[in-house]
Amino acid sequence: MKRMTVYRLSMLALLILFISAGRALADGGEFLFAPAVYNNATDCTVIVTPSQNIQTALNNASSGDVVCVRAGTYTQQIQFRPVDSGITVQAYPGERPILNGQGSIPDGKFEGLIHVNASNVTVEGFDVFNSAGRGIVVAQLASETQSQQNVVIRDNIVRGSTDAGININGTANNYPRNILIEGNVVYDNLEKNTNGADNGGSAVAFLETENSIARGNVIYHNLGEGLVADRWTAGL
Repeated sequence: MKRMTVYRLSMLALLILFISAGRALADGGEFLFAPAVYNNATDCTVIVTPSQNIQTALNNASSGDVVCVRAGTYTQQIQFRPVDSGITVQAYPGERPILNGQGSIPDGKFEGLIHVNASNVTVEGFDVFNSAGRGIVVAQLASETQSQQNVVIRDNIVRGSTDAGININGTANNYPRNILIEGNVVYDNLEKNTNGADNGGSAVAFLETENSIARGNVIYHNLGEGLVADRWTAGL
């Protein structure tokens, strides 16, 4: 095949790819970059449906449980307390539940629609949308003497938050450790900066955190900084 023919075919293939990607972006629930969900149904020990409450299932779960959430829209905050260590909350395989804060949940501007104050937990496969505060937060409680560790935030879509998309933060005395932020899509956050307001903030931020990893995330079109490691963070 002639070199020019190969070139033209390559350019045509790229053009088709760009057009297809553009059509995937999203007002109707589709996304330009949608992370894959690889969860296995055999791992589920608890299954939550849209008629049920995710927080209630989490509160009743024990270390080692895998709470699988079926597709649907859930208008609530999910909060992992220190006693919830060792629990996984994930999308049911092949599905993507929507956690919608409706611009009014949670109550605190520094809280996350998914808020993790526990160790050895995984949050995976959610569409975290329209938080009144932050999208997903991993936060060391000042009242806890043990450092928070081994938290995985994977394959979530985080969009439309008033403040940060994903925020990991410690305290002056205890830094979260071994936090993995992987394969998430984070966009259209920091809406507090709409219309030229300059209130600062980052789409994904590590603050006072040690020995942690951010990899394979897609971060774009946020009204502030993208990925930031700040305030005595080390080993990132």
